[in-house]
Amino acid sequence: MSIAIEYLYKYIKKFDVNLLAGESGLNNKVRWTHIVENEEIAGFIQAEELLFTTGVSIKDDTTLLNIINIAKDHNASGIVVNTGKYIEKISEEVIDYCNENEFPLFVMPWNIRIPDIMRALTIIILESERTYTEISNAIKDAIFLPTHEELYVQQLERVGFKCGWDYVVAIIELEDDEHNTNNIPTYAEMVKSYIEKKLSYIRNNYFAVNIGKSVAIVFYNKTDLEVEKIMKELYISMNKDFRNLKLFIGIGKRVNNLKLLYKGYEEAKNVAKINRLISNNKVHIRYSEMAIYRLLLEMENKEIIKEFHDQTIGDLVVYDKVNNTDYVELLENYFENNCKINETAKSLYLHRNTVNYKISKIEEILDINLDDIDTVVLSHGHYDHAGGIKDFIESRDDKINIICHPLAFNKKKSGNTNMGAPYTKEEIIKLANVKFSDKPVKMSKNITYLGQIPDTIDFENRKLMGQIEIDGEYKNDYIIDDSALLYETQDGIYIITGCSHSGICNIIEYAKKVSKKDNVLGIIGGTHLQEINNQLYKTIDYFKANNIKELYPCHCTKFYVKAEMFKYLNIKDAHVGLEINW
Repeated sequence: MSIAIEYLYKYIKKFDVNLLAGESGLNNKVRWTHIVENEEIAGFIQAEELLFTTGVSIKDDTTLLNIINIAKDHNASGIVVNTGKYIEKISEEVIDYCNENEFPLFVMPWNIRIPDIMRALTIIILESERTYTEISNAIKDAIFLPTHEELYVQQLERVGFKCGWDYVVAIIELEDDEHNTNNIPTYAEMVKSYIEKKLSYIRNNYFAVNIGKSVAIVFYNKTDLEVEKIMKELYISMNKDFRNLKLFIGIGKRVNNLKLLYKGYEEAKNVAKINRLISNNKVHIRYSEMAIYRLLLEMENKEIIKEFHDQTIGDLVVYDKVNNTDYVELLENYFENNCKINETAKSLYLHRNTVNYKISKIEEILDINLDDIDTVVLSHGHYDHAGGIKDFIESRDDKINIICHPLAFNKKKSGNTNMGAPYTKEEIIKLANVKFSDKPVKMSKNITYLGQIPDTIDFENRKLMGQIEIDGEYKNDYIIDDSALLYETQDGIYIITGCSHSGICNIIEYAKKVSKKDNVLGIIGGTHLQEINNQLYKTIDYFKANNIKELYPCHCTKFYVKAEMFKYLNIKDAHVGLEINW
């Protein structure tokens, strides 16, 4: 068990020990202490040792600098220099080196005995190790022996845990590149130490424990959003620092009692298992969001199956039993016939109007809308955004509405490659009710199609992407057909983008102008940020200046760009099955 220097520093201050440099390294962990008096002895330094020196064999600044350099290479925690007799003053060169390398450098007066400090630290380290072992064992008992409350409740309460607190369990499962399981326990210990160092800033709100080939983290008095943010930060940094490991992460549902920790652990483990099976490392994925994967994984768990059933069609089953109706049967046929009214009617020998009535009744009972799409908005005319619209239209019994820019279905190319939709404007007009507009279109009380986005932000310049046919002639294409949706509420606005070829900040400014509201609450969609450059940092500054709380950058936003944005913004990940309550 190791302890952050910052924590130990509070105790050794009474010995007149003062930090001189390397403040950024105060989260370094200390496992033990070690006296080092020369470069030769420095070769025996081990990781996570706090060093002490009287300077008796240190003749100049170069020797001290070499010792500190060796200590850093051995992952030592920091150094305490006894000043006064052999080392009168620490040079600026040594101070600068420690600051640059985040290596804590402390000084203490000559009249203070090093053994006195080391003895005090030893007591603290050993007591901390005893407490850690006690907590670790109690948490394992809570997870694996939940009915034996006598093994863990009192023990955890004695060290500060409360039975009725809220807890969230996260798990990190490890696998090396060669699938060599023998090394995993060692890796798990390294990862746990890494986590403890990274999370030193929330020392009193989590506890990490090794469990076999994984590390479990028990968070307490932390919101779900805080936990997800923490795990995302860990995931990004661990993937960078442990390149030989594959990491599979899961977060369980919040539980409100120590006696339910086992549930949170099981749920987190199942999420990690699913992520492993589907090669999905999205750390934001929670147990409650796994839907059908959760069901398939736990086919033998009748409780889970019942929960899934009750959450989906439970009310409809009850209604059929009470009222002697056949809505469940009709719903099954409706889905088997790809949600087509005519086909469903034929298969059940019913009139189309009867099926329509029953579908409406099902929606009323379940409080859902099975076919709530009456209008499709095209963000722009590139093939990856408009290519499937014809098939979608033809799959429906009704004539759907489409809103898009007048240039959305014009031919687009890059060299000899087609970049536009594989059909003409005339074809789409025959199949759907199409409204072409480069001006804002009010679609409902709260939703507006923005039309053509004006260029107002100086650091967002439209980029040339191939050519577009206009009046029989190919011209340079700056994707002026790119648009977005505005969603208005009483408190402010939300924006839904496609690719943001127009510039994400241009879109936001225009949405503010159209809505006459400056409070931007959230954004989801593509940002077309694909490089770490000056535009990205100006965009980050713009987001911060507008105090945008919910940011979901997805399509055409590079992963490393998201990682850079995450350093400054509370960005969230968009994924299949995501539900947003705006």
